[in-house]
Amino acid sequence: MMNEHKDTNLMVNDPVRIPRKIIRMRRVRGLISLSETTIWRLQQEGRFPMRMSLGARAVGWFEDEVLDWMYSIERKKPAPSRYPSCQKSV
Repeated sequence: MMNEHKDTNLMVNDPVRIPRKIIRMRRVRGLISLSETTIWRLQQEGRFPMRMSLGARAVGWFEDEVLDWMYSIERKKPAPSRYPSCQKSV
């Protein structure tokens, strides 16, 4: 039987628990190429992982949640080129 921590009910010897990495805004923007305003708006709409407070003036996101969001975005087919000479022939 595994030991449980009395205060948080977390399994102390849980072999499945993987450490999660917290990333800051600069890294998030580097990954997804969106502005801070757009990230904030998407969070308010429930369409992007919510930030967490790391201190008085610091916020962060779990990296795995941001990556999951990235991979879940529906890819759109590229729009046809307005310049026929630039289209690839198949």
